[in-house]
Amino acid sequence: MEELPLGPTLVVLDDVWDAAVAESVANGVPESVTVLVTSRGLSSGHVVVIGEAAHATARDILLAPLRDRRGSVEAPAAADDVVHALRRWPLLLSLAGRQVADTATDRQTLESQLAEIALEFAANPTILDDPAGDGSLTVLIERSLDRIDSPASSTHRECFTSLAVYRAGLRIPVPALAVLWGLSTTKARQSARALDRAGLLVLEPAAGSTADTVVVHDVVLAWLHRHEGTPDDPALRALHRRSLPGVGAPERLTTATADPLLYHVLHGQDPDQVEQLLDLRWQTALAEVTGSDARYLQWLGRVTRWYLGLRTLATQDRARHLRIAARAILLATRIEVALADVAPEALGVLAVLDSPVHAVDLAIRRRTGSTPPFRTVLGLLMSTGRLTPQVIELPFPLLASVGDDEQRAFLLVVLGIAAAQTGSPDTRPGPWRRGSVRRSR
Repeated sequence: MEELPLGPTLVVLDDVWDAAVAESVANGVPESVTVLVTSRGLSSGHVVVIGEAAHATARDILLAPLRDRRGSVEAPAAADDVVHALRRWPLLLSLAGRQVADTATDRQTLESQLAEIALEFAANPTILDDPAGDGSLTVLIERSLDRIDSPASSTHRECFTSLAVYRAGLRIPVPALAVLWGLSTTKARQSARALDRAGLLVLEPAAGSTADTVVVHDVVLAWLHRHEGTPDDPALRALHRRSLPGVGAPERLTTATADPLLYHVLHGQDPDQVEQLLDLRWQTALAEVTGSDARYLQWLGRVTRWYLGLRTLATQDRARHLRIAARAILLATRIEVALADVAPEALGVLAVLDSPVHAVDLAIRRRTGSTPPFRTVLGLLMSTGRLTPQVIELPFPLLASVGDDEQRAFLLVVLGIAAAQTGSPDTRPGPWRRGSVRRSR
């Protein structure tokens, strides 16, 4: 309520079933706010009944699905009972009509099922649009999918469920969806338009040089995440892994597919694909289409944190993942050469807030006879509990003497793991116990 604008404001609460909810909101807003509540069961406050059809029209809505399938059908006596019980609301009448059209086999079962609906609705007013009791959105989405399902458009449902790979708040370019869906851009746009017409997403037309984009409401995405999995779910990794083969080569990268590619490769968690992107050709292509190295650097940071955080891998996998993190760190260092000239305090902030291993690497590169930058970084790291004197005691003289960039980056990765595992000044991680480090020949 703190974010309500000043002045007259209308707040709408849709489909409220608990009077306490409406009352708590109404009592918690200033006088300049008007609260409008839509409901099928509440009758407090000033009530306006809307949406009721005439009795004959309501009966026609109820029987329309049955007549569409079986031709002329005489209205059974129980139809009037359902029309009265459902208060002549067209949506509920349509849902009830589809239900009996799907299941009633003759006039006797039709009468019986209509009588059951009239009786059950009185006890449970969500029996038609929320039969499973898990929210009416489930039924609405299923009905929307039923509307667009046909032999000629069998891919629409699969296209919709694959959107579970995205997190809320993203605007997804249609060319990126074409890659995800394995369709041409034209066919992907057609599927997106069909899903838009069904109310399952919003297709925003191209503006200027930008491509058409798709936005999925966070409520619909939450439903997808409950039923299909979240973006990080292992079951969805195969979908994420479609992106890199779909783009194919650096020269085929576009503005519309660049950000989605980095997103999908990160969430796909395929070391082979990550290593492909740790290549100068992809770095160059991404910088060209996005205008800078910023997005690629951000991706490198996420890759490094991910591969440094893996704790339960087999030895051979662990070695490979450390090498991947080492390459990512090395690439970031080469891109961010300007950081080698920043003040020691800036290195310290970088170390504390984001990249301790990278900051220590830059500090080592700057180390001279006097060591203020080096000591500044290490002091800030130690003050946050990320490193301790025991961790620093042996490796740094050795690290500073390693001339090969790849070897030094790899050793820095191991140091980063030791730093992350350090919990107190008295802790001495295994890799850095006295006598355990030998100089490489």
